Amino acid sequence: MGIPDSRSVCGWSENAKVILWHLACLCNCRAMRRAKEERRRALASARCGGYPCRLPRRRLLIMQTVHLDTMPIPGAELSAFLHDVSYLSLAEAPGMAAMHCRFRIAAYDDAWFGALGVARPDTLARAVPKRKAEYLAARYLCQLLLAERGLPTAVGSGQHRQPLWPEGWTGTITHSDETAVVALAPSGEGLMLGLDLERWMSDKTADNVHEGILVPGEREALAGPWPFPHALTLAFSAKESLFKALYPRVGQYFDFNAAEMTRVDWDAGRFSIRLLKTLAPGLEAGRVLDGSFHLRDGQVLTLIAAF
Repeated sequence: MGIPDSRSVCGWSENAKVILWHLACLCNCRAMRRAKEERRRALASARCGGYPCRLPRRRLLIMQTVHLDTMPIPGAELSAFLHDVSYLSLAEAPGMAAMHCRFRIAAYDDAWFGALGVARPDTLARAVPKRKAEYLAARYLCQLLLAERGLPTAVGSGQHRQPLWPEGWTGTITHSDETAVVALAPSGEGLMLGLDLERWMSDKTADNVHEGILVPGEREALAGPWPFPHALTLAFSAKESLFKALYPRVGQYFDFNAAEMTRVDWDAGRFSIRLLKTLAPGLEAGRVLDGSFHLRDGQVLTLIAAF
């Protein structure tokens, strides 16, 4: 896919041009992606979040980045807000694709909604800039992934703020510390998809919250090479991913005590989590779901994809 000729899009809206140009730029970065993959693999033994990164190469997040300052987006300051838009190598389900971006809350402006072609819901009218920036960055990634597949790009929100995806598709959104990640996949035979990004807890935070996150005996499953605050962050994130994956089927909130971590493969970046309560048909107590985790820049990203 080449860069579109300006004459071929002259009749398009500015928002459509932005999306089309962005997709074209991403598609023209294959060589850059291969080079960056080799460089990131060479860093596999680097320290991640204060301890050795022990995930195998295939578990590293592979970035394919396009900087917005190379694109014809209205307002040169936009790249100061949204940058490092990238694909991620997450492929836990057939046809799954994921994207990542960084954003700066200090550079947020309401005008960016219009510039990026993202509708701002009324519920955000009185929201703080942080919430608006998170929503905008994540919904823009949704828009890119959907447009790339020829799908309607609007992702609404349900009664409990859950994303509403086009029929036949499912997705998941997460954001933390000015970083947003979105994954999208065909829903197939009832795919459940959940993604969560967290920064490592401090020792003090872990001491204060661990009893509300772990059930009795669960701490034993987290014993391993990681400091307890990091292992607790993994458990917290895994349960957040579980909630996001299961909520569309369950239709109601459930707490951390509805499941427990039973296994962590620290080297392969895999974990298992068992339901302790029956939540819905097919999601009975005792069912075990598997997930993966990935490390980057002092954060842990967890993903659950199950049918």
